[in-house]
Amino acid sequence: MHADHIRKRVISSIPLTRKSQVLSEIPLFASLSGNEVEALAQRAVEKRFDAGQMLFWEGEPCAGIFPIAEGSVKIFKMSPSGREMMLALERAPSTVAELPLFDGGAYPASARADEFALHPTHQEIASRLGTVREVVSRNLARFRAQGLSRMQEHTVAILDRAGLEREAEIEA
Repeated sequence: MHADHIRKRVISSIPLTRKSQVLSEIPLFASLSGNEVEALAQRAVEKRFDAGQMLFWEGEPCAGIFPIAEGSVKIFKMSPSGREMMLALERAPSTVAELPLFDGGAYPASARADEFALHPTHQEIASRLGTVREVVSRNLARFRAQGLSRMQEHTVAILDRAGLEREAEIEA
């Protein structure tokens, strides 16, 4: 599938009973009573986002919470040098922007609709780890040379999990 064919959905104008079902599956709302979920569903507004489309930018006033019904949302900050540093990847069912909703502040980070890549690029891996592509490429090559992993049709196959865990401990 191409990114332009992938749609992300935040609670929609689907029938109220379906909205209620989707909301009740989200951990933040799971303990609400049926009546409370129905009341929340009545206030839910549909917003669809294409992969790559921004939900909000860091520092913007909070316009509300974003329940994620389908897809995923990437939460990130920009470093002073302009590098994107991923803080989290929230997948449905979930929510984003809870904190500013409750504390009345601005959004503390930016959020963008994300497509879940089965074959992420070195750049996407680097962004998710808060580093640069060169570091990811260098370490993947080192892991292959040490027999810890191998490349298999655009997929990294783990050959020695314990060895990779030791590497992670050394780096930490």
